[in-house]
Amino acid sequence: MHARIHAQHKLRACCRGGEERLTFSVLWEVNDNAEVLATRFTKAVIKSRAALQYAEAQARIDDPRLQDEITVSLRTMNRLAKVWTYSFHTHST
Repeated sequence: MHARIHAQHKLRACCRGGEERLTFSVLWEVNDNAEVLATRFTKAVIKSRAALQYAEAQARIDDPRLQDEITVSLRTMNRLAKVWTYSFHTHST
């Protein structure tokens, strides 16, 4: 239990918006069909623009009036995730 609480605290700390973090990242170049065209592994410094709860992110995705850069990026990642999920399920059976 103690380890789980500590891990959750670390997760919340790493998900704060506006703070720089060192990461080991996988960068994928994908086309509109979510096909991976290139892969690169690298160390990077990232700075999240926002830290959103799932409900907040979903509300942004669902509200067509919101057209800010963060919301548009959320919609793109959501669409890619759906394509990847569909592709995984259709090719794994």
